[in-house]
Amino acid sequence: MKLWTRVAFVLMLFVPLVAYLILRTQSGAFGPMTAPSFYQFTFAPAVVARNAFEYLDRGATASLAVIAIAAVATGVRPSIDPRRGRLLLACACWFAGGYGLTLFLPVRSSLYAVLPSVVRVVGLKLK
Repeated sequence: MKLWTRVAFVLMLFVPLVAYLILRTQSGAFGPMTAPSFYQFTFAPAVVARNAFEYLDRGATASLAVIAIAAVATGVRPSIDPRRGRLLLACACWFAGGYGLTLFLPVRSSLYAVLPSVVRVVGLKLK
């Protein structure tokens, strides 16, 4: 990839980010330093571990249950299609990234569980 193409790509990402940050500072929305106590980040191991367990439960249990029920109903064992490895990696990154910051909030919401759980079963196939 040529240097100019790389620069253009970075600018395509950077310009909207700067615009967003400028607009956000003018909106009166709170940030990490001005948030109410229940929205300020915490790094207490007990809180982070509890959030990790609860979000994993909320984001994965339903998908795993559907896969298990389908496997029992069809008598077919689920397996991972090796050709979909990159897609599964992208799904795992989406899942982890979707929960990344919310793990450190003392408050939990099922709304946070919706986004990362959307694309989880795409790479599975029944054999």
